[in-house]
Amino acid sequence: MTLSIQIAVLLISLGITADNLLLSKMSVNTIAFTKSKKAVLLLFVLFTIQLQVIKYGYWTAALVTSSIKNQDKWIALTMLFSIAVKMIHEFKIEIIRNHKTFPDLDDFLNIVLASSVYLFVLGFALSLLKIEPFSICETVIPCLLFFLSIGWPLKYFNSVKAIHLIKISAIVMIFSGVIIFLINTI
Repeated sequence: MTLSIQIAVLLISLGITADNLLLSKMSVNTIAFTKSKKAVLLLFVLFTIQLQVIKYGYWTAALVTSSIKNQDKWIALTMLFSIAVKMIHEFKIEIIRNHKTFPDLDDFLNIVLASSVYLFVLGFALSLLKIEPFSICETVIPCLLFFLSIGWPLKYFNSVKAIHLIKISAIVMIFSGVIIFLINTI
């Protein structure tokens, strides 16, 4: 795998897994600080679910796309581009202020489901782009762990500007990765 492809995979992985920063912060806020072992367990469960979802996306692509070999790259790039467009759409949605001190577990599970959809599409697209599973694990696992781990110390930090900055940088990273793939494809 060339360096430009590795950079593209890293940028897209970082952009998609940036949702984990919010998930990590919510999981710590969902469980009272005195029960921090449960918060760590919840983050571990989230991490394993997300790894499984990436693998399911990879396997699904291998099963579904055996007949469309000529358009694999274009389908994958369209899917990754649609994730960035969806993130832009979510960015435009106004943040509803919830005055709960601790979010409900249902709030947490909704975001887990949403980020798992992005990771399924990532696994699916990377399979279509013929990226080896080892390279995916080598890139995506550190990205997932990075955002889960930095969310832990940020549990008391609540800045709308920081959240907007993370969303903007995630969108820019995904677009940059897709553009790098486009340049290498053409």
